[in-house]
Amino acid sequence: MSHKLSLVRIYDSQTSSVNAVAFSPCGQYIAAARQPFAVEIYSVETRVHITSLRGSTENTAIRSVIWIPKKEGLLGKKLSGYRIITIGLDAFITDWDLELLLPVRTCCSYGGAIFSAALSYCGSRVFIACDDGRVRSFLLWSSTDKETREPELTFEKVYAGHTKSILSICMLPDDSFFCGTSDSIIFKHDVNSEVPVSKIKVPSPKKPSGPLPKRRKGTQNRIEADSNGVLNSSAADNGVPSSPEDQTDPQIWTLVYLAKHGMLASGDSSGNVILWDIKTCTMHKMFTQHCADVLSMAVGADGDTLFSGGVDTQITVYAYSEKNYIKPNASAGWSANGVKYFHKGDVRCMAVHPNDDRIVSSGSDGILTISNGLKHQNNKRCRTNLILLNIPSWLGTPVVMNRDKTLALCHYHDHCDLWYVPKESQEEDEMPYKLAALRLNKDGGQIVVAQMSPDAKFIAIANQKLLRILTFSMENLELRSEKDNIGDIVVHAMQFLSNTELLVSHLNKGSNTFMLSRLDLTEKKMKTLNHHLREPIIRIDVARSNLEVKLKKLLVTLYSLEGNVYLMDMETEEMHELPMFENAYRVVSTSTSPDFRYLAVFSKGSLFYFYDVERRSIVTYDGDIIHRVPNKICNSHVQVYNALWYNDNNVNRIFIQTSNNVYSIKIEDSLFGVEEKSIRQEPARSNVNFNPRQKIYIGPRKFCDAPCIKKYFYQPPALFNALLKQLNKIRSMDPEDEEEEIASTPVAIGRYLGIKKSKFLVHLELDAGDKGVHLIAFYMPPPQNSIFHRKRYGT
Repeated sequence: MSHKLSLVRIYDSQTSSVNAVAFSPCGQYIAAARQPFAVEIYSVETRVHITSLRGSTENTAIRSVIWIPKKEGLLGKKLSGYRIITIGLDAFITDWDLELLLPVRTCCSYGGAIFSAALSYCGSRVFIACDDGRVRSFLLWSSTDKETREPELTFEKVYAGHTKSILSICMLPDDSFFCGTSDSIIFKHDVNSEVPVSKIKVPSPKKPSGPLPKRRKGTQNRIEADSNGVLNSSAADNGVPSSPEDQTDPQIWTLVYLAKHGMLASGDSSGNVILWDIKTCTMHKMFTQHCADVLSMAVGADGDTLFSGGVDTQITVYAYSEKNYIKPNASAGWSANGVKYFHKGDVRCMAVHPNDDRIVSSGSDGILTISNGLKHQNNKRCRTNLILLNIPSWLGTPVVMNRDKTLALCHYHDHCDLWYVPKESQEEDEMPYKLAALRLNKDGGQIVVAQMSPDAKFIAIANQKLLRILTFSMENLELRSEKDNIGDIVVHAMQFLSNTELLVSHLNKGSNTFMLSRLDLTEKKMKTLNHHLREPIIRIDVARSNLEVKLKKLLVTLYSLEGNVYLMDMETEEMHELPMFENAYRVVSTSTSPDFRYLAVFSKGSLFYFYDVERRSIVTYDGDIIHRVPNKICNSHVQVYNALWYNDNNVNRIFIQTSNNVYSIKIEDSLFGVEEKSIRQEPARSNVNFNPRQKIYIGPRKFCDAPCIKKYFYQPPALFNALLKQLNKIRSMDPEDEEEEIASTPVAIGRYLGIKKSKFLVHLELDAGDKGVHLIAFYMPPPQNSIFHRKRYGT
């Protein structure tokens, strides 16, 4: 039986930048503020997208994200035990409750756009830097008693600041703070004082009058200053004018506090990183490693490491070293210690892990990089973990198809596109075309989820305020909206159980209890199910809904916010929890066997197990409980989106679609429950003996993208004959047969078969017929930063 794979490119890629990142106090989660109006939360260890906090307006441009634990006892236990404060250029401060995934409090800044914010060391107040040149403080708690206090967000005080906009703010342990302005002024303000207690004038960049002198190779491109504030620059004697007309005031984009050394570090629009003594308010040292604006800085966990990033796409590492008596020539104090290029755009934000030396950075390219800060220094082979923000999340189901595989509903954050995807025809090739673009009222915020019934007669679209039901007629190409929209509910997830019934996870307005309800679209009645879940359900999957015309059994998989996964029988409404993976690996996809007896449960990357639905326990398969896909088949960095179990005509395989490839797993029913691993016969090999001493390796053997170059002294006759036969076999293949196969050169290891790589896949559908299995894969063009995908994701 032949298997075909069709690649459909109708899903548009939406490149988005990240303006703010922050680690949670427990270090398990990362919050990334994505442009234009969403905060995405990721797991640090597994790099899995957990949920998104969506703003209600398009003008929200978040510049700061702050984690607030609700109680001291909940620190590091659950995601629902946190609040998140977001501050942006729309002049609003928003308090998000992660238990409800909704904004619960909002307050105006009373001073225009907010460029930066800082949390006090006690965690009770937040200070914002406003466009009108003043600093304002807001209370986050009703009282100072940690046991009886209640969360709040109220205005407290305004501090007299400056005549220009304040762009950055930095807190000190004594609740005093430093502010950086748009006209090269850094001033210090005490909590009890009405006016600034001290001011610092940042030196302006000097413009040369003539052409710059050529710098010899090996010279340092750094301007340093001693503790007295005297600059040591080689450019001072090269015709540099000192008139005020040729100088511009730099803008202070970022400020950080070096607690271990009692210093303040500033990054400005001139590309300078300056260290200041906070007691005397004098310059300690200046670095000019950057050639453009410095937008973000962070202090390492050891206190002796400083990171800076900016418009020039580089991340510079500064390290402090004491006087070394073993190496007297080594310089003591602060010095530039390395440069890293993790991004292909502006480095706009950084954050340091609270418990170790890991640092996260992001910017205009939409990629989060997590690297070890100490290994940053003088290490060219430092491995980093990447989180892709430009690909759709596994929670939202970016593409939904009907049962006939002819209609596709593409879901975006502001609209939905309905496409007609024709089936393959031997006479003529018909291209897919768009039927309609569906948009809701902008007042309702972003589109949370969109689903289409199996017969394509109903389309359900939910935003942050209402659920809208549309009826579609394929014969007349008519799309109508129901008169009565289902309002007063906040939908987090939904899925069609049948052609006319919808399962919805929602929250009623004015209530804090999440509900599961069955919505009958013909009678417009909603029935609430009785369940014991207290955490929100963020994804719903119906077993084999896209593979069979009539389901023998209604099994529903429910994914919760905290990572728990539940299996629910809709006939009896019984629910039980699936076993979790070790190391806090989340379950991201499941697939049910045709007889509804076994359930394949997949985690991020390459881990999966089989679950017995009747016995409610993990079943061994071929002697193993937890299975791992080989790295040559599936990279551990990829995200699993979909898994389809097909069993017909002597073909029993599970097809898995990740963010970058498609592979399959061959299933044998006789291996279920086998506790001893079966002995597989290895394929026969040709009797060719290789002598490793006859090989000469030229070039770096372990370089990232440079394969080894092998040169032989001579080629044995047996090897030459084997290669010649293989070459003649490839040349004699019929090109038509090669197109019908799933891949020209598939990678097969045991029961695993690699099908397709080098595509940014967003969805996979399976259409079975008399001619075999037809896989339909939707993909999008690679983003601009494809170099990182080639290195880490095998594309």
